[in-house]
Amino acid sequence: MSRFAVHVHQLTQPHLAGGQPADALLSRLRNASTPGSDGGKAGGDGGKPVPVNLSAVDLFCKIEAAARTEWQLLRGFPYVGRLENLLRDLIGTPFVELPEDWDEYLHGLATGWIADITALLHPVKPRRRLHRPCPACGAKYHGDDRLPALTLNCWDADEEMMHPSRWDASCEACGAEWTGDDVQWLAAALSAA
Repeated sequence: MSRFAVHVHQLTQPHLAGGQPADALLSRLRNASTPGSDGGKAGGDGGKPVPVNLSAVDLFCKIEAAARTEWQLLRGFPYVGRLENLLRDLIGTPFVELPEDWDEYLHGLATGWIADITALLHPVKPRRRLHRPCPACGAKYHGDDRLPALTLNCWDADEEMMHPSRWDASCEACGAEWTGDDVQWLAAALSAA
C-alpha cells in the first residue's frame, strides 16, 4: 500500500486513532462546518453569529480545490463527484500503484491536509513567543516573517498550565533547547540581560 493510500484511508474512512475508533477526517471537517457546530462568531456589527464555522468551510474548499487540480493533472479531465470519492479513485484503478514521485508528492500534500484538519478540530495553545535575544546565539528574531526566536511551552495536553518544572523553551534560530531546571536558568539569564 502506498504512503498516500494510508492518508486517503485516514481522510475518507473510519479508522483507529490512538487506539480509539475515529470517524474519517473529511467527515469530521464537513460536520464541523455545519450550522451550530462551533456557535459561530459574532458578525462585524455585533449582530447574530455566523451560523457556520467559516474556517472549516474554507479549509474544506482549499483541500477540495487542490485535490481536483491534482486529479486533472494526473488524469487529464475534471472529476465530477464528492471529494472522498475523488481521493479513493486516485488510488484505485488505473492508479493502484502511483508512480513513486506522485505518491511522494500526494503523500506530502495529504500530510498537510491532515495536520490542518487536526489543528482546526483540536486547537492547542501556541507556544509563548519571548521577545528576548537567545542566550545561546544572540538572535532575537528569525525567518522571513521576523518572528521571535525564543519560544516557551507552558501548557499540557489539556491546555492547563503546567508546573514550571515541566516547561520547555527553545530557540528557533539555533535549535538550542531548555527543559526542567534549565528553564529557570534561562529565565535568570533573560532577566539579567
